[in-house]
Amino acid sequence: MKLRTTPYGYAVEQGITVPQPAESKIVRRIFKDYLSGASLLKIAQTLTAEKTEFLPGRSDWNKNRVKRILEDTRYLGTDTYPTLVGEDMFRKAQAVKDSNNNQMNKSEIPFRLSCPVECSCGAKMSRRHDSRRKLSQELWTCQDPKCKRIVNINDDMLLTGITELLNRLIADPNLIRTDQAELDTPVEVRRLQNEVNRQLDGFDFEKDEVKAAIFSLAAEKYRQTNDKKIITEMLRAEFEQQTPLSHFSPELFRRTVIRILLDDDGDPILVLKNHQNIRKEQSYATGNIISGSAADDLGR
Repeated sequence: MKLRTTPYGYAVEQGITVPQPAESKIVRRIFKDYLSGASLLKIAQTLTAEKTEFLPGRSDWNKNRVKRILEDTRYLGTDTYPTLVGEDMFRKAQAVKDSNNNQMNKSEIPFRLSCPVECSCGAKMSRRHDSRRKLSQELWTCQDPKCKRIVNINDDMLLTGITELLNRLIADPNLIRTDQAELDTPVEVRRLQNEVNRQLDGFDFEKDEVKAAIFSLAAEKYRQTNDKKIITEMLRAEFEQQTPLSHFSPELFRRTVIRILLDDDGDPILVLKNHQNIRKEQSYATGNIISGSAADDLGR
């Protein structure tokens, strides 16, 4: 899969970033159409129908691609990137986008997130609104009857915590990697490992059956490892294209996260699509907040 290393609208010639004529024209057209009242989806559908490529051979635009272009401040011009969009046009586009966001209903509140929320014990958690208290708030309750842990965290706090972790990855996409020790074991690998253990625990196991089970386990681990490497590269590319978030992005969240864990302090942990955990941890030696990846390095 070919990934862009230069923002849409630009090209590199003799080591210098310059406007790409056809793409830069599309960038300015996206801003104009959006200010004229076209929705993100409508713009995406039009570009797709016109077979406008955003990568060689790829013209399947969606509203998230359009949104990223509208939010990319590099089009205003930097030391590296020439100006493609005037400041007044860019500012007006952001005002329209913010107005549209404010008019959205509450479809993006945490209990409708696109992935499950789980307890530190591994069980799923359910959200409920406690209006009996003087200051009503949201509660997350572990569904494991042996745990029943309750986390008091309101919607805004949870979304803020998730956004901070997403911004950490935007600031340093290299935190996303496959060689991290703290990776979730995929369900199929766990199943095959349990099958091998079950057979080895028997007193009269069949060597051929055990051998076949071990080979199946090894093959699945190999497949999962290669899949994780590909997914990791795609995740890095996704965050490299992002600009810092000023508020929670449901689109980025859906594209990169498969579930949320709530740790013992009630802080969210993001489990990315490569099964890597991204968390906020306290360094007791310095009192600094460090990422999950950095914390693993300190523990080695």
